[in-house]
Amino acid sequence: MPGLPSRRHRRQSVVSGLWPGTSTATETIPVWWELTAIACDDGDSTGDLATATVPFRVDAGETVTCLFTNSSACNPLELTGVTVTTIELYQGCPSIAAGPDFTIASPGDVTSEASEWIALRNGFAVHSGARFTAEIDTLLVPP
Repeated sequence: MPGLPSRRHRRQSVVSGLWPGTSTATETIPVWWELTAIACDDGDSTGDLATATVPFRVDAGETVTCLFTNSSACNPLELTGVTVTTIELYQGCPSIAAGPDFTIASPGDVTSEASEWIALRNGFAVHSGARFTAEIDTLLVPP
């Protein structure tokens, strides 16, 4: 579908001028993404998904390429069957759908943020003295 973000993201970093020996590369995982693979093109470098790092050994004259693959962790958020009386923040990527039977009662204060759309369905209610704010925030979508 045009205009929607890719559900996969690959990044390669190039570092030159390293002396032979062992070095480490670390991936900073963007919001709403999870690291799903690390692959290096030599035989003695293996990545660790849990720590998002790869120690690699560079021999004299060798070039090592490591590729970090991230997959989207975005999931639509469904809000149903709840009465909220507290301050709450709900974030959905790419979307939030509220209702049926989603109620904000006094003194409830609900903020909903989604990257693409927010839908208020039949059965969604905000009572007197309660507050509801909705915002589309494209920063919730990974690049």
